[in-house]
This record gives sequence, structure tokens and C-alpha cells, in this order.
Amino acid sequence: MTLVTLGSELAEVQTFLNDREIDAEPGHGASPRHLGVWEMRGPWASKIVRKPSRELLRRARMLESEFMLRWVSLDMVGTYALLQPPASGDLGDELLLLILRRPSIGTLKSTRDAWRSECAALDTRLDNPVRRGGGGEALQGFHDARAAPQHIV
Repeated sequence: MTLVTLGSELAEVQTFLNDREIDAEPGHGASPRHLGVWEMRGPWASKIVRKPSRELLRRARMLESEFMLRWVSLDMVGTYALLQPPASGDLGDELLLLILRRPSIGTLKSTRDAWRSECAALDTRLDNPVRRGGGGEALQGFHDARAAPQHIV
């Protein structure tokens, strides 16, 4: 099961996981900036609600026994790239393919390591959209708009 959050800071996701003591394996590079991926195989649903009823706790544990949770989080830059008009091979297309990826408990470590490297490379491309190509002109405009001073009248 994959949860995708758009426009969220990666530190907020990590804080949420830490506050609820949810064990999550990072599926992103060493220092992500725009794109974070976490996989949870142990208790996760039962830890989301702070004070669950017995019935909710029972249902959460049933869910955990059947599904791992994969959380993909994109900051505003990643969200902007994802929401651009689709074009084959652009950043948004690559982000969508990453989101649609379906790892399982049996996915080999070597495959997970390769996916982690791909995720890190895609995160870097979000930092340098024009130089790396693939729909980067619109994303560069977004980067420029974010860096420009904001004047409130």
C-alpha cells in the first residue's frame, strides 16, 4: 500500500514517524531534499492513532498483517514537477513511475539498493531541472519564483 503526500517537508514526515515510534526503512538517498520514501513492514497502522479503541486497534493489526506501508513524500518542488503536463521521460513521468513502483517483502536487497540510487538521482535532478533536461524549463521557473523576494503590498 502506498501513501503519497504532496507539498510536505521531508522533516515533517520523519518527525511524524519518530513521534509515533514507527520503524521505517528509508528508500531514498542519504540526504533527500525533495523526494522521500519510507517503507514500514512492522506495526504502523496501530501506531498512527494516538488512543485507538480496541476495535480500531484490532482492525489496524489486521491491516498490518496483510500490507506493508510505503510512504512517498514530495516537497513543493517535487509536487510542481509531478503536476506539470505529462511528457514521456520528463521529471513528472519519472516521479509517477517511482510512486507506482510496487516493492514486496521478497524484493531483493540489490533491487532495493538500485531503487534507492535511482531515487537519489531523481532528487538531484529536481535540484537542477534545466541542466538535466526533461521538462526542466517550467520547473526552473518555479525555482526562480521561489527564490525571488516576495513583496506584500
